[in-house]
Amino acid sequence: MGHETRWLPFVLGILFVSGCAATPGEWTKPGATANQLEHDKAECLFGATEVVPGGPQGGPVRRVNRVRYEGCLADRGYVREKAPE
Repeated sequence: MGHETRWLPFVLGILFVSGCAATPGEWTKPGATANQLEHDKAECLFGATEVVPGGPQGGPVRRVNRVRYEGCLADRGYVREKAPE
């Protein structure tokens, strides 16, 4: 398996969590750029990713601990804004 293939699930996970984080509100931090937000999201995602048994044919599965992910962003000074109603 090539390096690109091994990273695919992680990259897809980043995109999934980024999409999930957009609802019901956006993460914001005064003075943070969009690049900094994406960098921090990726680092928090990496730290919140767990490898557990239970995949196809009993193999390992990566899953994101949402509490750890959101806690990491909060520890870095981000606040989740409520979505407009």
